[in-house]
Amino acid sequence: MTGARILQSLCTLADLLEEANAAEASRVRRLAARLRGQSRASREAVIAAITGELSEEFLLAQLASLRSRVPAAPSPSASPPKGAAKHVVLNCANIGCTYGQEVERRQRGNRFSWAGVEDACRFYLERGYVVHAVANQRLLQRAGRDVSQRLSAALVVVPSRDEMPDLDDLATIIEAYKWRCPFVDNDNYRNWSPRISTEEVAKWYRENKAKLHISYYFSGASFTPFQGEPPRQASAEGNEGSQASRPSTAPQPRSLRPPWRIPRPAAPASLPSALGKRPEASEPSMATHKRRRDEASAPAKQAPAASGSAASAASAPSAPPSAPPKWKVLKLTPLWPRKHDDDASLRPLRTLKPGEQFRAISQLPAEGYPLWLAIAPRGWIKVAPLAEPNVVPA
Repeated sequence: MTGARILQSLCTLADLLEEANAAEASRVRRLAARLRGQSRASREAVIAAITGELSEEFLLAQLASLRSRVPAAPSPSASPPKGAAKHVVLNCANIGCTYGQEVERRQRGNRFSWAGVEDACRFYLERGYVVHAVANQRLLQRAGRDVSQRLSAALVVVPSRDEMPDLDDLATIIEAYKWRCPFVDNDNYRNWSPRISTEEVAKWYRENKAKLHISYYFSGASFTPFQGEPPRQASAEGNEGSQASRPSTAPQPRSLRPPWRIPRPAAPASLPSALGKRPEASEPSMATHKRRRDEASAPAKQAPAASGSAASAASAPSAPPSAPPKWKVLKLTPLWPRKHDDDASLRPLRTLKPGEQFRAISQLPAEGYPLWLAIAPRGWIKVAPLAEPNVVPA
């Protein structure tokens, strides 16, 4: 710092002291006026002139007095104040790739689709949320920016760096911390806590991830989160307005409680009670299942267009389970990212081990014993024939 800069700082100190201590402010201002002619002097000469008139203890005391007059910043809370606007953060890359893979059946390397992000954005905007859609520059260069005006206004563009390929994930956490709000992404975010350099953000993330990290899926082409959806509006007018703005194929708004909580049957006679036991002829749901399995193994020319075979099942729409929702694994069973027809290029998400239990959230076919089961929070299980089952109702 040059001598001129030191004198400028002395004048600033005098201005700050004007309200706190007018007498001391005048003393400092007079000293600055006398030393103004030495502005071109060396730094050491200006400091020597100042300390000869004002002691170091005096200057430190005045700085401490000024600091005490500055109000402390309020500490951030885990949630926004009551009555504040609701916010939500969307990870565009994850939502768009999930939609492109699961709904549009796009191949690897070109899975991203803005349609999924548009539907998620519309879902939250219609429920009164302020949306922050995080996307990195590389994604925008590859997929373009041909989006609706409301999504364009919600975009939060972050840079792309080769040494940090998941910088958009970090930005998703930071935006959620900034607004104290949920963030929507199907990634697990397991290893992010030690990688966040700001301790305040890392602490908030550790304490709030479990309740603010929202997973989702697409029912048909409609975005559906697993949690965080507000209850249905009390007024009929509000319901009509919300439903009118959704596509005709979209389900009506549902409450926070999952829609697949179906009561257990009074008697589990419709399902095999032991391994290897075939159902009785009087059990219509098992007979239907056997017929569909037989049709699946029959030649393609003999199968009608509307059959329930496994080949057509992989592309048919799923539905909430009519079978019991809780199942148990009997032998090693792969968990697939989607339904498929013996796709050799598809890799399982993981392998379920014997003894594991899971909750079915959707099944295919819609009625009777399932050929495919979707489990929470993500993945599909192919159900083996009843003669050699891989899963059974728990």
